[in-house]
Amino acid sequence: MLLIGDADTTKNIDNYAVTNLNIPSIVLMENAAINFVKTLNKSLDNFLIICGKGNNGGDGYAIARQLLSLNKNVSIFSCETNNMSIDCEINYTICKNLGIHIETNFENLMSLLQSCSVIIDSIFGTGLYKKLNEPYEKIISLINKANKYTVSVDIPSGINSTTGEIMGICVKANQTISFVTYKQGFLNYDILDFLGKVTIVNIGIPKAIKNKFSKKFLLDKKYIRKLYKPRSKSAHKGNFGHSLILAGSIGFTGASIISANSAVKTGSGLVTLITHKEVQSIVSEQTLEAMTANFDDKDHFLDLLNKADSIAFGPGLGNNSSTLELLELVINNTKTPVILDADGINASSNKPSLLKSLENRAIFTPHSGEFARLSGYSINQINHNRIKLAIEFAKKNSVILVLKGHNTIITDGSELFVNTTGNSHMSNGGMGDSLTGIITSLVSQGYSLLDSANIGCFLHGYIGDKLEKNLEVITAGDIINNIPKYQKKIFR
Repeated sequence: MLLIGDADTTKNIDNYAVTNLNIPSIVLMENAAINFVKTLNKSLDNFLIICGKGNNGGDGYAIARQLLSLNKNVSIFSCETNNMSIDCEINYTICKNLGIHIETNFENLMSLLQSCSVIIDSIFGTGLYKKLNEPYEKIISLINKANKYTVSVDIPSGINSTTGEIMGICVKANQTISFVTYKQGFLNYDILDFLGKVTIVNIGIPKAIKNKFSKKFLLDKKYIRKLYKPRSKSAHKGNFGHSLILAGSIGFTGASIISANSAVKTGSGLVTLITHKEVQSIVSEQTLEAMTANFDDKDHFLDLLNKADSIAFGPGLGNNSSTLELLELVINNTKTPVILDADGINASSNKPSLLKSLENRAIFTPHSGEFARLSGYSINQINHNRIKLAIEFAKKNSVILVLKGHNTIITDGSELFVNTTGNSHMSNGGMGDSLTGIITSLVSQGYSLLDSANIGCFLHGYIGDKLEKNLEVITAGDIINNIPKYQKKIFR
């Protein structure tokens, strides 16, 4: 998995490599340059590299040397030649000695931008915290106006690597080639259009060393595969758990059907959809592989609660007092893991004291709006501080939080995972209900709450990504029908 890091993570890893591993910083810079150039499209030529005075600028000068060795046309615009970092000055001097044209006159920048084919942005790296001033505002403005293919070194200049905040202005990159870690700021929705294609390259620091400095990761197929629990040849339905889906009401039967059928297809040994009496017959017709029951049959309902291995609560139940009463009944009469979605989240928001009773046995799956009601933060605060607020909520309440959206966040308050599967072609009703059913089924099958959330989110989005190749619009039904197929592709 790729490590997610903020500005401090990057600094701490570099310092450890230099101090504890005795890797000279200039070697790390050289490794960065070599691997940066390896990642570039080899057909590109006629490069203009715009360098700052810090180590990011040093990377740029080192990249210029590597490109020159490949017989590429290279020019450099140096933003500032005073007070360079030590490694930056070394590579600047080498470039001068090699005869690479280094322009320092701002008046000539426009002609350089017009004559090049590719711009490499190497002005500011991960250590930028303050608003940009002149001449950097003007330089970045000219880069963007040039409308040339632009590749940023580590991070587009002008972006805070921790928060993703644009510090007045930033480079609009077509490609970002970043070192060592996936920068936490990349997860800020506001900068998605400025990053272009993001690639992470190593600079010679072992994975075990990097992982000392962060517990935040991007989920990938390799990690998900490691979590798989193979099915014994002698296993029967009793080995794969009983999932309860508490969902549905008049006008909202679809959510309950989708959740139940998703749980069935994900592999629960048994699935029972419990709903309101007046809609039981409706949902029964469309959940042929699941059993149904209703809330009015109290004895049967309580018996099912006691026998369940997981309970999904919320899809289509309605945001009203009866849903809250139902949630209290479930919480007070079980110790079973509970997966709260939709109206289940809304109900718990109306009575925060319920959270205490859900410690260490609940997964919350809100989108930003639901998380705002649940946490008390505004949607704007959430969108700009998703990682920080997600970790705080999960840790404070001892729950698993799945904060849905582009780059869904999954955290237990200690470790944090970001799921990058999924796409905008899945943006329609029922997707969240399907995810709830998948996660609920995995919990029933014996996966931990955190592993269930990680597998469920990855699988759900992975299916969507595969279907997107042939479908313009992907529905929850499309996801459900393909769960077994792509489960096998991921796990085997």
